[in-house]
Amino acid sequence: MRFYSHILVLNGIYIVMRRDRQSAHNRIMQDYFVEKPLYTEELFRRRFRMSSRLFNFILRSLEEGTDYFKHKRDCSGRLGVSPLQKAVAALRMLAYGEGGDRQDEYVKVSERTAHHCRKRFCEGIVRLFKEKYLRSPTAQDVDNILQVNSARGFPGMIGMLLCCSTVDVIRILI
Repeated sequence: MRFYSHILVLNGIYIVMRRDRQSAHNRIMQDYFVEKPLYTEELFRRRFRMSSRLFNFILRSLEEGTDYFKHKRDCSGRLGVSPLQKAVAALRMLAYGEGGDRQDEYVKVSERTAHHCRKRFCEGIVRLFKEKYLRSPTAQDVDNILQVNSARGFPGMIGMLLCCSTVDVIRILI
């Protein structure tokens, strides 16, 4: 069994999978991004590991700063996967470790497209935010981190405590 953008090849038989991309986009909007969404901000934060405000900032930055996250028409003239769907697919995979094939159920993108979304999302984040957020800390950053951690009861700590269920890892940088 192999997937293409909208064709499933199963035992040599080609099956066209008609995904209703627009309905999936509208469903995501109704669930999280309209004035009175179905799900609360707290649920959004839990599901996406960030606030909806931060998500929207990232999405706008990706739309403006990368060609991949612009909404375009496909080869048949239909609107392709929306930037929102691409970002949601990528974040569901990153936040939960979901497989690409799971994105078809809610986001309505193929496994191949989901993996491509995740790859392009990560590349876009690094390219757009590397200089400001993905850099080594300055002396002022280190001072701020030390003050915050000292107030939390961890004087001298500039790293983090990371506890996992399978392996307990404690990384403390002093």
